[in-house]
Amino acid sequence: MTTRTAPPTVFWIISFLLLLWSLADLTFLVLDTFMANPPSFDNNSVTNVANDELPLWYVGVLAFAIVTGTASSIFLIMRKKIAALLASISFVAVIIDVAFTQFAFSLVDNSLYNWNVLYIILFFDLALLFFTHYSKWKNWIA
Repeated sequence: MTTRTAPPTVFWIISFLLLLWSLADLTFLVLDTFMANPPSFDNNSVTNVANDELPLWYVGVLAFAIVTGTASSIFLIMRKKIAALLASISFVAVIIDVAFTQFAFSLVDNSLYNWNVLYIILFFDLALLFFTHYSKWKNWIA
């Protein structure tokens, strides 16, 4: 049986930042799903048309990635090892999501798509993945 060691202050700071990111992501998902005309940060007609025509499985994978990432952040703050498993599952779903996004927007004029958002999402999900596994390795979560 492993014993938990007290995590340093940086653990709590990073955990809460990852939770805030996940909650913001979840908020945008709910707004985008349940609002008739969700607020958009770019009024690019090509991007909006492409977003309206995305397949249902893609939206499902996106929702699954966001929900598992948020659950992973919550379990990380609760210091449970299941956070590492959920972060891994969320990362796989994000990779599927990103791969399809790059494929779908390569069919239209991709110079009009804001790729920075995609890279930020990848960065935060990769940070969640590495930090949960690092916390598990350091016995900060059990």
